[in-house]
Amino acid sequence: MEAHCHATDPFTLKVALRDGLTTCMDFEAGIRNVDQWHKMHEGKSQVNFGHVCCAAFARLAALDGPDIAEHGHDSGDLMSKCLPLAAKRAKAEGRPMGWNACIPDKLQMTQIMMVLDDELRQGALGVGIPIGYMTNGVSSYEMFKHQQLASLCGRVSNAHTRFIGKMPPLEGALGIQELMCNAMVLNAPVMIAHVNSVNDWEFTVPHVNLARKNGHKVFAEAYPYHAGSSTACTDVLLPENMKSLGIVCNDVYYVEPYERWTKEIYDKRMDNGDNDNGAISPVIQTTNGSRVPSYRPRTDVRPRGKDTMSNAEHKVERKR
Repeated sequence: MEAHCHATDPFTLKVALRDGLTTCMDFEAGIRNVDQWHKMHEGKSQVNFGHVCCAAFARLAALDGPDIAEHGHDSGDLMSKCLPLAAKRAKAEGRPMGWNACIPDKLQMTQIMMVLDDELRQGALGVGIPIGYMTNGVSSYEMFKHQQLASLCGRVSNAHTRFIGKMPPLEGALGIQELMCNAMVLNAPVMIAHVNSVNDWEFTVPHVNLARKNGHKVFAEAYPYHAGSSTACTDVLLPENMKSLGIVCNDVYYVEPYERWTKEIYDKRMDNGDNDNGAISPVIQTTNGSRVPSYRPRTDVRPRGKDTMSNAEHKVERKR
């Protein structure tokens, strides 16, 4: 069973089956239009499935336009189809993209919650909040409301943590504590995505285990690989986060075609809202998180999408 499988296309699911998975779910980012998605896959999928609804899609609809959100259904669509459109509109209007960088007003906040409430009524298994891509746009209040909405429906909330690295004041552990604090106040379950990728696992993993020992409904996942991969527009690569992570431009590279970043490439990416796939060398990231290119014209390959389960099991067995 895998709760962090982004890809929903047949090819990637076949790869997952070969790795021993029979249930592939995306609890980190999730999907949009849950009812339609289920109808598209019922009786056709080779694996068991179930997904959370995606806070990023709800924010995209409220802050950048529902017409842009309509172009996608899963996280791959969000990155490859929706975000280039959002970036183009934002640039034309002389503003930052809304979905990741703008704090909603009361009306927009209501619209976001209405979208997610409708998705939960359609059968979403919880609310996925990819906060690591929306660090400057999602306030602590909004984060709480996402988790509260999930708890009111008896569902789980799941989030990519807000920060990464060990350096104050943006320590990765703070993002984990934010999620856990909300869950404890709500007496609700929470799942923390790739808990070790904040590069402070010697603190955060025992922290999660202590919460579980004390009866709290906290779950966490980890990756067995030594590099992270994401789109180049991820907030991880904002200057302040790179400093906290202890990396520089040359530690980042484009996957296809392979190219190490320079300061010039970084500045261009910051200006254009680049969505190409990149990998970050020093980041330790363990579940699957698979997103493999198929018949769709995408190159957003994640190196950790192959043999994750078998690799992790091998390492555990070897350690025994």
